[in-house]
Amino acid sequence: MTTPRTARLGIAVALLLCVSACGTETSGPVEATKSVPEEAEESGGPSDERPISCTGEAPGWPASAMDGGIASRLPADELTRALEALAARAGIDAPSALQDADVHEAPWFVLAETKTSVVVATGSWDGGGPGRDGEVVRLKASGAGWQVQSWGDCRNLAPVVDPGLQWVRIDAATDLDPASTEVTVEVTEGGCTSGRDPRPFLQEPTLVEDDDSVVVFWTSEAPEGANNCVGNQPVPHPLRLGEPLGDRELLDGSRWPARPVPRRR
Repeated sequence: MTTPRTARLGIAVALLLCVSACGTETSGPVEATKSVPEEAEESGGPSDERPISCTGEAPGWPASAMDGGIASRLPADELTRALEALAARAGIDAPSALQDADVHEAPWFVLAETKTSVVVATGSWDGGGPGRDGEVVRLKASGAGWQVQSWGDCRNLAPVVDPGLQWVRIDAATDLDPASTEVTVEVTEGGCTSGRDPRPFLQEPTLVEDDDSVVVFWTSEAPEGANNCVGNQPVPHPLRLGEPLGDRELLDGSRWPARPVPRRR
């Protein structure tokens, strides 16, 4: 197996979440890959930022959009009408920032937009995500205007994942020899998978390495059809780094911001 290509911090944001054919079981350490992300017009932000969203659902937005929003190309009155209709219809179930308030004066802004969908933030937000009353409203194109598709809180921010894939969580790292480029990690699929072994469905992860950390972005093929939510068990799997781990921190990129991976000896 060849040494994986790794990304330095300066080009880390140019990586796509994951690439590779699916459904192939690996017998050795998994290598990292890198590629160029889609243009920002569909993600709602500049192309040099990895889009994030609630649980990784598209469309996503750059983290910077959570501090005041993006410069929307849509007429504000069209979005206002859709939010007014939501507040009137949903009543006490509407986003709290829109209840008993003039929508024109209520705190809301656009996080992301495409030709057919818009994601609106309501309530308080900052660069770290939603505040206590922060929620999202998803709109879809309907005739000459916009119609509410869904709304709710946004507590689990994650990088946007490609269609047909789902995030794999890294629960622990073992056999940590600082001089080695191979690390054993415990991986767990998200969602309902009927308790399957995830290893045959793992995609090749993307590693973003710099002098201080190694961020692992890892996905698996999402199951089709109905599946039981019996609980997904972590399984060990080897991971090959571009350079020895040393004293760098290993981070799980399945959530935003990336989270430290617990170490077990």
